[in-house]
Amino acid sequence: MKAKEISELDYIENNHNLVATKKWNGFSETITIKNGKATVHSTRSGADHSKNVPCLTTCKFPEDIDIVLHSEGIASTDKVEDAKSIFGSLPETAIARQKTHGEAQFVLFDVIELYGLNIENLPFARRHQLVGQWFSILLKYTNCLKLEFLVTKNKKQYFEELIASGAEGVVIKDLMGTNKDVYKVKKIKSWDVIITGFTEGKGKYTGLIGALQYGFYNNGKVEYAGKAAGMVDEQRKVFSNNRNQFIGKVVEIKGQEIGNQGGIVFPRFVRVRDDKPIELCILEK
Repeated sequence: MKAKEISELDYIENNHNLVATKKWNGFSETITIKNGKATVHSTRSGADHSKNVPCLTTCKFPEDIDIVLHSEGIASTDKVEDAKSIFGSLPETAIARQKTHGEAQFVLFDVIELYGLNIENLPFARRHQLVGQWFSILLKYTNCLKLEFLVTKNKKQYFEELIASGAEGVVIKDLMGTNKDVYKVKKIKSWDVIITGFTEGKGKYTGLIGALQYGFYNNGKVEYAGKAAGMVDEQRKVFSNNRNQFIGKVVEIKGQEIGNQGGIVFPRFVRVRDDKPIELCILEK
């Protein structure tokens, strides 16, 4: 399920029912193992990703195993763009990518069904114990599984160490809760960029801009980097009615990180910055 974002860690530090675990840069995937075979589907959309990950789905498991697990499907690099090339591509593209960059991995973090019995409402502490037991069993048949690691003490320090290492953040879980009692704390960065243009809106935004296109200043010129939306409707109308005037203006964009192609991952418009010259909008290497 989709976790809720929270901005403070202090309140969880002394709550012994709350644990922290790494927020991986991947896709939520449901693994079903039954009749000796594994299938993989997107937890959110239900899309079948089984053919994309033969490292798991071609393994032969004991016929008597009947289990449904929740996992985070990640790339060996733990980069979200690399994970997308596996779980968001056609099978042939996903397989080719894994041959050159390493096989997909699955971080097991929950078990929701066991031998036909739905156990989602069991306390998370018990479900995670079951995940650990089954991880030990399944590891005999495949090497593409990882087990979620839970931190019970010094959770704020753990978050800071993860951020320093380049990770996205942490997920907070309630040991006594269900699979809905999940929150995430993520790092958010911001960049000042230069508007280079706009895309056309679609659907309810027909006639308005869809997103702004932006770039960074480099060696005396502006180099295109990507596009971003996320502005409120009032700001979208201002951009739409004054497009030419905003070309070359500086805006602040927040997001997760700089991706492989030089653009901001998960970009969201924050504000216009009339106080900053374009020469200072440089992407730090």
